[in-house]
Amino acid sequence: MNKNNISRTTLIISVLVLMILFLIKIFTWSLVDTLTVFIFPLLLMFILWLTVVYIIFLLYKFIRSLKNGFNIRNISLGIVIILLISMYFIPVDAYSERIRFSTNYKQFNSVAALMIEKDIEGTNILLPKEYQHLSRGGGEINIVGENDERIVMFYSFRGVLDNFTMYVYVPNERAYKNLEKYEDWKDIEKINDKWYVCVSY
Repeated sequence: MNKNNISRTTLIISVLVLMILFLIKIFTWSLVDTLTVFIFPLLLMFILWLTVVYIIFLLYKFIRSLKNGFNIRNISLGIVIILLISMYFIPVDAYSERIRFSTNYKQFNSVAALMIEKDIEGTNILLPKEYQHLSRGGGEINIVGENDERIVMFYSFRGVLDNFTMYVYVPNERAYKNLEKYEDWKDIEKINDKWYVCVSY
């Protein structure tokens, strides 16, 4: 076999690396929740640097293989390389998180309505066990305001002291003022009439 040709093993390993990176991107926030904000960034940095080194190796193999002309293996490897590089630029984790919200949308609405109906107010309120998956970082929510102006806040990402992201249920315009006053938000994005994604500094 010509040493410039791409082996089946290289191609299989490349596809596996792509799949692992894709899964890490999909489950980023779940992994942060499980491994904590201290461990996961270090692990992710290590994996990403390894991937960069591997991409450089694959590019070397790909360029050398072109000496023998195009064939199914080097074309396939070229596609894998493009997909690997794109993983650094496509916000797969953000799309995955939106899918999680959409999938659990009825539960988010049910819990928000239940909390307001029970006339609960305060921070770090622990949800019932069956709903704790809705708010990351311990299954706790914040409820701010009074009467029909209360907002219900679920953590999408929970930092140590700050730097958090929340899904916020805002029942009306008056309640929206409580959302604005709660934090000096970096970004507030409207999902629909009653739900917002809020990112802190």
